[in-house]
Amino acid sequence: MIFDTHSIFSIPISIKHSVLNINNELINLSKSFESDTLNNEYNKFSKNYYVLNDVRLNYVKNVIETSLKEYEKEVMSLKDCQLKITNSWFSITESGGSHPTHNHPNSIISGCLYLKLPKNHNTINFHHTPQIYKGNITIEPLNYNQFNSDSYTMSVLEGDIIFFPSWLNHSVNYFDSNEERIVLGFNTFIDGNLGNDTWPTKLSLKVKT
Repeated sequence: MIFDTHSIFSIPISIKHSVLNINNELINLSKSFESDTLNNEYNKFSKNYYVLNDVRLNYVKNVIETSLKEYEKEVMSLKDCQLKITNSWFSITESGGSHPTHNHPNSIISGCLYLKLPKNHNTINFHHTPQIYKGNITIEPLNYNQFNSDSYTMSVLEGDIIFFPSWLNHSVNYFDSNEERIVLGFNTFIDGNLGNDTWPTKLSLKVKT
């Protein structure tokens, strides 16, 4: 190795494993919400975009909020503010479905809690222009690494929770299992004080959910 190369200004993707024991009661509850299709007929999303306000999901909400507090402290190191869950929904994908590349507007950090993942369908893809090529440049590398890649695939397991910046594009591959893929997705926003009074940057926000 010739160079001592440092990865700075990194994009954090954080997974916490086995935060919840998944049971049939939760699976059936996730499927009981009225749903609709959005990007294709095999992707169903709950029409209720605030499912975590349902009292039957209080224990799930507590698990997510606890993980969110840990993320705030360990990754973001927030001082005078916190992350509050805004939207939350169930996503159910059937055979023939996929999730095209997208991001989550009006959110700071987004996350997924994985409830059901059929065999060989336990990944999520992230997409971003390599920092080294910032701009509209495409170069075919000899070998892909963390510095020149424009996509990255991560594996997850049932009961895992994942956090990522909401602006980061992500997707899910074509789904051809006879079983369903069920995920609880959520968005967050800052609640509290941003900036400070040293410069005219202070802003106080209160999130209503």
